[in-house]
Amino acid sequence: MSINLVLNSDNSLFYNAGLARFFVNWSQFFEDDSHAKYDMTFSFASKPDATIDDDDLFVVQFDNLGSTLKTITPIGQNGVGSTSSTIMGIVKPEKQTGSNNRLITHYLDNPPVTIWGRPNENLLEVSFKDLDNVLANKEPHFVMIVRFQKL
Repeated sequence: MSINLVLNSDNSLFYNAGLARFFVNWSQFFEDDSHAKYDMTFSFASKPDATIDDDDLFVVQFDNLGSTLKTITPIGQNGVGSTSSTIMGIVKPEKQTGSNNRLITHYLDNPPVTIWGRPNENLLEVSFKDLDNVLANKEPHFVMIVRFQKL
């Protein structure tokens, strides 16, 4: 079983400086099984925007998902003190017309991220951060399709 979630920035509750909030009633789509596992993948495209530079590279994070992402971020020397991460993957610029770029990632550009149990927080936060973990100060209109594949 798979479920696709379509997030459009024009339909967000809030969108400012690289952070978008969406209301999602997860219980309408997922069974309440804390032992279920899902692989999550996503595709993403923004409208062309003059504020997106050729060298912009952002990580996409799902904050407040309400389930555990099975990704690891090493911290400290030699990875000692690793922690779980909310990073879903990267989006990168693609040249459009003139000085306009858009941010894009295709379905297979990032590896799947596994979550345990269905998401349960109804306010989903999608954030765009630079490689220094700072919120992007950009707000391109976007559409993101997130696929949940039950394992």
